[in-house]
Amino acid sequence: RAYDEVAIYIFTRWGEKVFEFTGTGDGYYEIDKQWDGTRNGKKLPFGTYIYIIELDNEKNFKGTVTLIY
Repeated sequence: RAYDEVAIYIFTRWGEKVFEFTGTGDGYYEIDKQWDGTRNGKKLPFGTYIYIIELDNEKNFKGTVTLIY
């Protein structure tokens, strides 16, 4: 089941937002809307980034993702 409301935010460890998606679960399924480790078409530096995922304004997930090239 896809969620009706999805919000995904990715930040640097200093709190700078590098990615944002708001829409539906089906909408994020589209490859061109997914985060690919870039910002404004340029690869971000390797390292750890923080993500926040909100689903249907009910469930929240927070954690880290590490970019390795």
